Amino acid sequence: MPLLHISQCVLGLRPKFYGLENCYMHRQCIYVINHQSFIDAIAISRLWREPSSSIVKDSLRFYGLGWPMIYFMKILPIVRNDHTKAMETMRQAAEMIKKEHANMFIFPEGTRNRTSRLLPFKKGAFHLAIQTQIPIVPVIISCYNSFLDHKNKIFDDGE
Repeated sequence: MPLLHISQCVLGLRPKFYGLENCYMHRQCIYVINHQSFIDAIAISRLWREPSSSIVKDSLRFYGLGWPMIYFMKILPIVRNDHTKAMETMRQAAEMIKKEHANMFIFPEGTRNRTSRLLPFKKGAFHLAIQTQIPIVPVIISCYNSFLDHKNKIFDDGE
C-alpha cells in the first residue's frame, strides 16, 4: 500500500507499532480494529499484505478517493441498512478469504468512534472467522487526541 506510506510521510505521522511479533504476518487472519478516523487506514498499513481486503461502508465510494480505493484495493463495500445486501458482502468476504487466502481488516464498531470507549461490536467479523476457520487478531489504535482535534479542526504531526 505505497499510497498509504506516502500519505503517512506527507501528513507527518510516525506510527509506533507494539507486538507485531504476535501478529500472523505470514498466516491468514481477520484483523479486528477499533475505528476513530480516516487515519486508521494509514495506521494499519504496516499489517496490510497482499492479498488483503477490508469491509467498508458503501457510502465511502462517494468520498474523494473512495471509489478508486475500493476498486483497486479490492475492498468490499457493505450496505449496512440492507440485511440481504450485507449478507452478500459477507459471503463475498468469506469467498475472498478462502479462494485468495486473503487477510481481512474489519472495524467491528461499524462507525468512527472519537471517544475513549469502544462501541458495541457488530457480529460480522466473528461470524466470518467461524465460517472461514481463520483466527481473529485484535488491533488497538491509540487515541489520536495528541495531534488530531476534530472539534477545533486541528491536525498536527504526531506519533
